[in-house]
Amino acid sequence: MRRLNSFPNSQNLAIKPLFSFFSSLSKIHNTSPILLNYLIETLKIPESRALVISNKYPHIKSLEKQQTVRQFFRNVGLSDNHIQLAVSATPKILFSDINKTLKPKIELFQRLGFVGSDLVDATGFSQETQRNQGY
Repeated sequence: MRRLNSFPNSQNLAIKPLFSFFSSLSKIHNTSPILLNYLIETLKIPESRALVISNKYPHIKSLEKQQTVRQFFRNVGLSDNHIQLAVSATPKILFSDINKTLKPKIELFQRLGFVGSDLVDATGFSQETQRNQGY
C-alpha cells in the first residue's frame, strides 16, 4: 500500500527551518551567555565549539577566573592562538586553580625545557584539538 504525504513539498521545506530554529534555541537555553560570548569574542573559539563548552558550564556568572587563567597563560609565553587551542581541547583549564593546578604543571614543563609554543606541543593540546575538530 502506498502512503500519501499530506504536505506538498513546498510546505515541507517551509517547516524544516522552523524545526531548525527551535532546535537551536534548545541548545542555547542551557548555556552561560557571558561565557559563550567570552569564548567567541575573546578567545576566538568557533561558535559551534564555544556552544558545546558553554553548555557544560551554564552556572558561570562572572569571568574573573577565566580572565585570570588567560592572563597567566599569556605571562608564561603562550599566544592567544595557543590559549585558544588549549581551551578548545581541554575547556576545564579555564576553571582551574592557578596556584594549585596550573602553575605547578607549567613549572614542571619549564624545568624540562619547554617554553612558549613548546608548552602547547608538550601538553598535547594541539593534537587533542585537531582530533576534536576532525582534522
